[in-house]
Parts: sequence; C-alpha cells; structure tokens
Amino acid sequence: MTVRWRVATTTDLSAPVAQGESIASPEHDFCVKADVRGLAPWTTYYFGFECGNEVSPVGRTRTAPAGATGNIRLGVVSCASFSRGFFNAYSHLAERDVDLVVHLGDYVYEDGRRPKVAGRAHEPPSRLRSLQDYRTRHAQYRRDPDLQRLHQQHPLVAVWDDHDIVGNAWSGGAAKHDPATDGTWADRRAAAVQAYLEWLPVRLPDPDRPDRIFRTIGLGDLAQLVMLDTRLAGRERPAKAGERAIATLEEGGRSLLGAEQRTWLRQELLAGAGKWSLLGNQVVMAPLRALQLPDLLHRFVPNLVAGGVGVNSDQWDGYPAERRSLFEFLAGEQVADTVVLSGDLHSSWAAELTLQPKEEGEVVGVELVAPGVTAPSFAAEVTPPVPFGRALLRRLIARQNPHVRYFDLEHHGYLVVDVVEERAQAEWWHVDTVARRRRGERRAARWQVRRGEPKLVPAVAELPPRQVPHPAPL
Repeated sequence: MTVRWRVATTTDLSAPVAQGESIASPEHDFCVKADVRGLAPWTTYYFGFECGNEVSPVGRTRTAPAGATGNIRLGVVSCASFSRGFFNAYSHLAERDVDLVVHLGDYVYEDGRRPKVAGRAHEPPSRLRSLQDYRTRHAQYRRDPDLQRLHQQHPLVAVWDDHDIVGNAWSGGAAKHDPATDGTWADRRAAAVQAYLEWLPVRLPDPDRPDRIFRTIGLGDLAQLVMLDTRLAGRERPAKAGERAIATLEEGGRSLLGAEQRTWLRQELLAGAGKWSLLGNQVVMAPLRALQLPDLLHRFVPNLVAGGVGVNSDQWDGYPAERRSLFEFLAGEQVADTVVLSGDLHSSWAAELTLQPKEEGEVVGVELVAPGVTAPSFAAEVTPPVPFGRALLRRLIARQNPHVRYFDLEHHGYLVVDVVEERAQAEWWHVDTVARRRRGERRAARWQVRRGEPKLVPAVAELPPRQVPHPAPL
C-alpha cells in the first residue's frame, strides 16, 4: 500500500516543506518510516500520513540544534510493562515542554504474565518467541492512548534493554531463554530486533548492521547524547549466583560494552570535550551495595548475596573491571561534564561516580536514574519479607552507599533533565498510581551538577520557563 506523508511548520499541514510517498508492506509489518532530510535545525515541525481514505492525527516533532545552543531539555523514561499498569507517566510527559524523549529500554516486555490491572492483558497472552509474536506485542503497545500521545508530541531516541528481547539477555543468550521451548537464540534475537526496528523511530548508524544501535546525537555546541548498548553489542554472560563474590567478578574481567563499542565510546567522549556528554545507558552504572545484609537475612535473598554483599550481576556491578576502566579513562583524560542517564532499576537515583565509592574519592561524573513507567518497583521486588522491611532496606542503602545522594525505591514516573552552559539540573516526577488511568503527579526531587564540578548538589530553584518554549502540545 502507498502511504503519503507531509511535513510542515503549521498544524494544518497546508504548506508542506517536504512530502513524499512510502510503501507499507508485510516485509516490515506495514510500518513506514520517512527519513526526511533538508529540514532546518532546532525547528518544530508537524507531520501526518494518508493511506487511501485514512488520515492520521497530526504529529509534532523537533529537529536537533546546530551551532550555538543555549538550552536542551530532555524527558527520560524506561521500563513500561503493559500488563502491570497504565502509562500515566507517558501521558504527563507528553504535556511537558521538552525537546526530546530518551527511552532507555524495556519499551515492551516479552513475558506472558497475568495482568496486575484489569484490561491490561498482554497480546499474545504467552511469552514472545517468533517474529509475529514480537510484532503483535509492539502493535498492542502502540494502540495505548498514552503512548500514542507521547509519540505524537515529542521526538524519541531509544535503545533496547533485555525485555525488548528476552529477560536477562546478553550477546550470546539469555537467562530466561530455553532452546527446548523457545527455539534457537539466534532466531529469537533476530525476531525481537527486527520487530523493534520496524516499530521504533530509530535511525541506524549502519543499516547493514541492524544489531548496532549505539550512536551519538549531536545537540549543538552545548551537548551530545551518546546512546550505549549495554545489552547485545558486547555483553558477555553475566555471572551466575555462585560466581557473584566481588573478587570473582573482578578477576573474571567480563566485558559489558565489547571492544568495538568501548573504543567508540572513548572516541566520542574525547570528541565531545568542551560539551556536556549525556550517556544514555540502560543498566545502572554506579556501584550499589544495597544488600549487605546481616547473616540472619541472607536466606531471604540468596540469589543476590555472595560473601555477604549483594551484587546485581546484570548491572555494571557485574562488570566491575569494565567500569573501573571507564572511570579511570574519565579521570585520566580529564573528560569533564559527563552525566549518565540510566533506567532498568524501577526506582529513582542520583549518584556520584567515583573511583573509590566507599571512600572520599575523585568524582568523574554523575548518574541520574529514571524510575520505571509501570514495571514493579525496586522495593516491591527486593524488600526482605520481615517487619519494617522497606524501612530496613532504605536504611541499608543509605548507610552503605555514601556516593548515592538521593533515591526513591517505590514510585513510578519519569525524569526531566535540563541542560544549560553552567549546569545540568534533574527533576524526578512521580505519578500517584498506575492502577488507574491518568491520575496526578508530583515533583519528588531536584538535583543539579555544575559545569566543571562533577558533584551533585541540591537544586533550590524550579526549572525556569524556557526563553524559547516548544509550541503548545497538539
């Protein structure tokens, strides 16, 4: 089928600045992408599609800046399980004045669990295995009105995480992949990647290598957005439960990025010297000793504890040699003003990245972690089943992680990051509930990092109104 598209500077699309036709075919699940060139930088455009007698709603997007750029404002999200609740975070973020939404993974979930909220059963109702399974799940997500609203209002830059493929995935397999029932890993991975790239607005840096999704988006002379792939590109098998002692992980030298991406990342950081480097990173980078529990409580979390120390081997904690190498590079090369944006942990965090996290050490960057959109909260998943378990967990985290300046383990929502020359400021916004559609939200915290001083400080003032605001939502 022929799909016609138009791009214009007005909402009625009456005077298009670009237009054309694309073919929607079953080869790509009838998805169409129009990669429009020749547009002006740092400009709001409107677009729409027509196919036969069908006319789409009008969408709004924005091109990236070039040259002098005074301000960038990003929305950051991750971890949206359809079956676990309503996408209220997307709905609120759609109305915010941001230039770009950064999605850090788990855009869809591959599981077939029973829904926790009425009317939110996954399609298909079983876990995803085939290309058609993954396509059906993506199509279901894109029928959700809150997710449609987000895509209608803002451009989106995305990378996948494990649930976009398979839970606890790595380059050569996944903990939750069973070849006896799920088929070969190569076929399942290829199916998930193909459906993801069909349905998500991703421009590949190398079309001949669809598995390569790490890339850099320039944001004028102010910043660069460096999107990593810590899931498929180079991740070696995570350590298993019996290997999780910290010494063993150090000796193993497991790679999270892979040699190609590691070299590329360092080149991008050096090339961006003088700018803010915003790293879109799926899994949490800061060391988290959240579960250094008394012996009495070890039996409640045996899969995380080794030698008395809780290690989530799926995060950078499971690849400490890789992390130490990156931190030493940031310190040695004096690559200043690095802000890591992370998801995956279903909770909100602000942490300083230091070479010696348990001591007063050199801070080489900061990490801002977005809460999950609907996925079960960190507290819900790991709280010890003892009286006052959540209070105990919060106390243990605060005591054992002095480099963590803020955390909230329970709420869903999104993150807003505002960047100007002298500082980057983050605001965490939490929604009241995911059990019902479109309830209230509140600002939970404000933190900032100043240019040339990579330490987190409380932000007293609210984000100011923009001097050149994005046009009102459609």
